[in-house]
Amino acid sequence: MVAGRKAGKKKTTTKKKTTNKATTTARNENNNKNDNDKNKKTRVRGVASFSNADRVNFVTGFRKRKNERRKKAAGEFERKLKEERRQSKMRKRQMFREALGMQKEEEEEEE
Repeated sequence: MVAGRKAGKKKTTTKKKTTNKATTTARNENNNKNDNDKNKKTRVRGVASFSNADRVNFVTGFRKRKNERRKKAAGEFERKLKEERRQSKMRKRQMFREALGMQKEEEEEEE
């Protein structure tokens, strides 16, 4: 134990925060410059107008469109899975034919 301190207490010091007016002004100018750059990049090029029915359909249709994407992705996954199974079966058959020597006989018959 250190002399002059009680166990469990830490000596804390407070440091007064000083600000420099020149630094603060420079920061504000940089912020304003960045804001102006952002405004230049964002331009309104036209106005989109929707009928009320189209607007309601768009606003309320997020779930519907999300479910459509899910169904499409599930169908695509299922199609790829079937194709992979078919390819696997064909490779397996090919390996058996090669192991039994059937492939050579079939090629001779075709000639």
